[in-house]
Amino acid sequence: MTPRHRLTQPVALVAGAVMVLLALSGCMKLDMDVAFNKDDTVEGTVVMAASKAALETMGASFDDLVGDEDPFDGDATSEPYEDDTFVGRTYTLKAVPLEDFGDETMSVTHEDGKFTVDGSLPLDMESGMDAEQLSGAEITITFRFPGPVESANGRIDGNAVTWEGEPGTTLEMQAVAKDSGSSFPVLLVVLLVVGLLVVVGVVLAVVLVKRRSKTQAAPAPFGAAPYGAPAPGAPPAGVEAPGAPVPPVAPAPATPPAPATPPPPAAPPAPETLPAPQQQPPAAPQQ
Repeated sequence: MTPRHRLTQPVALVAGAVMVLLALSGCMKLDMDVAFNKDDTVEGTVVMAASKAALETMGASFDDLVGDEDPFDGDATSEPYEDDTFVGRTYTLKAVPLEDFGDETMSVTHEDGKFTVDGSLPLDMESGMDAEQLSGAEITITFRFPGPVESANGRIDGNAVTWEGEPGTTLEMQAVAKDSGSSFPVLLVVLLVVGLLVVVGVVLAVVLVKRRSKTQAAPAPFGAAPYGAPAPGAPPAGVEAPGAPVPPVAPAPATPPAPATPPPPAAPPAPETLPAPQQQPPAAPQQ
């Protein structure tokens, strides 16, 4: 089996390229953005470029300064890079073993569920440039982790840490981050609670509707007043309950008396009827 060709360590390569570019051009760009995976591999991009003005002054190209051979021995791809100020190359790292990433000045380890970064990147090589000539350099390094960052001396943004260096100094980098997200399923718990509240609300609504329907359909108990009639012992309609304040009643306006009507004339007495005369029976004949 053919052994795997060992990768030139990215950190060592970057440090060497930075020193060369600072020494020769004075104004350079380094933008390193890599992610550390839980399976102990590293992937990301490294942009290294030199000032167009400096290269034009020297009559050289970027490849003339750093070499035109593949510095990563086939473990990365590269493509030209250019913006308004710089020209150089973008290197793309793919599944680089974690053990091949660091060097003697900076280490990145993965133990006990955590990634630990501890080291430095020297940017203080004597270049013969004054502070004004070096002020245009752009040096940014971003490390991304699979879990949240616990501590770092750079700018923390979620699971990433970013450091910005200045030529003439040594960039110190320390960070500790977890290798996975939070083990407590917060989102799942929130969804379960919301779902439970919805179910409880629906059940309560159904129970209230059924109870209201039974109350309206139930017959009145014996002795209870029919619907619309006053309850037993309650005062009749229009009569205030005892003890209730009685509103004052305005007196009715006086009505003039009606004119007296004369009684009708008395009817004349009926004529007295005399009894009819009695008839004497006929006398019997004498003999």
